[in-house]
Amino acid sequence: MSESPASAPSHPRAVEDAPLVTVVVPCRNEARSIGPCLRSILAQDYPSGGMEVLVMDGMSTDGTRAAIERIVEEDSRVRLLDNPPGTTPAALNTGIRAARGRYIVRVDAHTTLEPDYVRVCVERLEATGADNVGGLMRAVGEGYVGGAIALAHHSRFGLGGGRFHHATREEEADTAYMGAFRRDVFDRVGLFNEELLRGQDIEMNYRIRQAGGKVLLTPALRSSYRSRATLHGLWRQYFNNGVWNVRLAQVTPGALSVRHWVPLAFVLALAGKLAIALTSVGPLPLMALTGVYLLLAFAFSAHLSLRHGLHHMPVLPAVFACLHVSYGLGYLAGIWRFVLPAEGARMSRRVWATTGLVLLGAFVFYVATLAPTVTWGDPAKLTNLAYQLYLSPSPNYHSLHNMIGWLWGHIPFADYAYGQNLLNAIFASLAVTGLFLVAYRITWSLFAAFVAASAVAVSHTFWWMATMNESYAPLYLFLTVCLLCAVLWVQTRRERWLYLFGFTFMLSTGNNTLLLAFAPAFAAYLLLASARDVLHPRRLVLLAVSAVAGYLPTLYILYLRLQVQSPELLLSFMTSTSMFQYYYPSTMLSGLLRYVAYTLYQFPSPLLLLGAAGVVVTWRRNKRLFVLLAGIWLIDVVVISGYMRQRAPELLVPSYIVFALMSVIALDAFVRGAAWRTIERRLHGPAAARGALALACVMLPGAAYYATPPVLNWLKWEPLGIRSLPYRDNARYFYLPDKSGYDGARRFAEDVFATVAPDAIIVADFTPYEPLQYLHMVEKKRPDVTLLAVGTLDEPPLDLRYVQENISKRPMYLVAPDAYPDGFRLQELTRSYDIVPQGPVFRLVPRGGG
Repeated sequence: MSESPASAPSHPRAVEDAPLVTVVVPCRNEARSIGPCLRSILAQDYPSGGMEVLVMDGMSTDGTRAAIERIVEEDSRVRLLDNPPGTTPAALNTGIRAARGRYIVRVDAHTTLEPDYVRVCVERLEATGADNVGGLMRAVGEGYVGGAIALAHHSRFGLGGGRFHHATREEEADTAYMGAFRRDVFDRVGLFNEELLRGQDIEMNYRIRQAGGKVLLTPALRSSYRSRATLHGLWRQYFNNGVWNVRLAQVTPGALSVRHWVPLAFVLALAGKLAIALTSVGPLPLMALTGVYLLLAFAFSAHLSLRHGLHHMPVLPAVFACLHVSYGLGYLAGIWRFVLPAEGARMSRRVWATTGLVLLGAFVFYVATLAPTVTWGDPAKLTNLAYQLYLSPSPNYHSLHNMIGWLWGHIPFADYAYGQNLLNAIFASLAVTGLFLVAYRITWSLFAAFVAASAVAVSHTFWWMATMNESYAPLYLFLTVCLLCAVLWVQTRRERWLYLFGFTFMLSTGNNTLLLAFAPAFAAYLLLASARDVLHPRRLVLLAVSAVAGYLPTLYILYLRLQVQSPELLLSFMTSTSMFQYYYPSTMLSGLLRYVAYTLYQFPSPLLLLGAAGVVVTWRRNKRLFVLLAGIWLIDVVVISGYMRQRAPELLVPSYIVFALMSVIALDAFVRGAAWRTIERRLHGPAAARGALALACVMLPGAAYYATPPVLNWLKWEPLGIRSLPYRDNARYFYLPDKSGYDGARRFAEDVFATVAPDAIIVADFTPYEPLQYLHMVEKKRPDVTLLAVGTLDEPPLDLRYVQENISKRPMYLVAPDAYPDGFRLQELTRSYDIVPQGPVFRLVPRGGG
């Protein structure tokens, strides 16, 4: 017979000098272990009149209740209480409410106690004044696999060295196994948190310590824990532990120690190495991590086997792997379950799942079309700067990009340039994901957000910048993060978004200063939302602190430069290499006309039509948002239309991003109207209609880009007027973003090095110079040659005195000198020297010489 706490009979009277102790035993479906557990409790050497045993059964269905009832009939100290919720914390609280003892000892049903366990609990509680005392857990297993699982519990490699497995002296601890509590501690800190199905003991001990109490671990307390008998049971146990540790971390931040998070880090590292294995790096990093793990697993398995018997050696590595991987995956499942809300919340699991798919899809797409090695000009330059860790306060040198690239470059990619290209693909994928989240937050439509992100992801220039190592993909990422933070702050008024905006905004200056030009649009948006909130003194101070924190990398670079340069020279250098050096107001009108053509080429799809409507719809729906998006668009178009023609397309991408956002605002309005219902009926349902529109926005641009190069080559027309180089089909290189398999720059550089004589001097302008420098500096090809860059933008023209001094000592070659005759000073050179074609280069020979 079971009883409710309210109907419990009066407690047995304690003996004269033994304080009353209540032993609480939560259980559910423990038919095999409840008998040995209760008999070990009843066999305690503590005075029998000073102990009561409360068994809270969670409505077991396997014979547990019958086993308990038999013991109840044998010993009046044992009582059976019902626990309808069936959970451990609910059982513990039921027992605590019904308890009459001064001390409450928790005993889990799969545990057996040493005969002195309860007596030692009372002695240590009274002697030390601790609020909770716990002891050592000795795992025991049944069968071959169960015995190995028990051994793994005693290994520091298995569970990270929890003190209740290995302590040799009495000490204060963060938590304790099972625990013996003073009854009044629950009056001070409350009962167990019934929301936590696992880890409720860790949370309780955390509360005790936060309230000034003491948790004591003593090796004198000994018990035996029956571990799981199968790998499947072990997997379920630690998977669920990982799930509930996430909830525990939410409820009580700081309750978990670092060791609890190691399995999650391990699983994430495995996943990262697996992703890298799919790239040109190959499986080496994955094999290295797996190899190190297996080495540790076998080493600790051997150590345990030498101490406890070699027969468990074959299965112990599998036990360790099962424990660690299940624990780490449990954390991921817990994040899904607890961190990401269920349907009904605006940022639901469905939204986050779609976000993850957008990120993964963009990354796979960009990796599939990624340049496999070094390319021409800027991408090669940035690869070289990252390799050198070149830091300069000038915005032309993109120092933040170089820092990140230098760190990333320590990953042993087979081709260093490919690794840098891959990093750029990651930036671009994150930017697409950020754009998706911005579009979702301003439309609350997954469909509209997906269309916006997909259309920008496959737009010509964005895609092009994602397939090579460029500084523009980080710029696009910073822009989308700033847009997202600004929108989230306006929608939620949570200050963290405002501060993250300030940090990101100023951090971006270490990579590219264009975002600074958009400051008026962002300021107007935030002030129109709530000037009082933005201009609050405390908030302004914290916003300034966040901005300074974001600017710290640039300040650090300035500090380094000031160690070797005077402030006057540094300022002169920064201004002479600033964006304004390449700004030509007289070309603005032609730049605006080119912008129209650029935009048509970015979005040869229905999105182009939606963009025009989006201007009107955005104004009608949200005037503040219109000020932000239209402001960014206007500033970008006006400023960049007068900028140097070669780099204008990349810097106009921010205008395409906000254009796409306004387009999907119009799309969201369109799909709610009657015209869309007609389209749905004609296409036999909303899914087909939406799928057709999304495919059109994605497939039409791709079809246009793949069709353009053969058409231009057939017409023999180069609209941009860009010079040709060996191994570079300009129509394909510039008008088709797909760079998969393209190795023209590498082949060219290898041909040059194969052609020139030993100890040669090679003179080249910027575009071919950088891949030559990459092979020379990064891959250590032809260390005997000297490379000399001459007059395009930042480099001076060829020094004729240098030619005169060296032409008789070393062979000298020019690379494509006709492209920049002023930089090569061809008119002066040809007066004294012959320029002789020799393979991909031109040999400079003194007039009349050999």
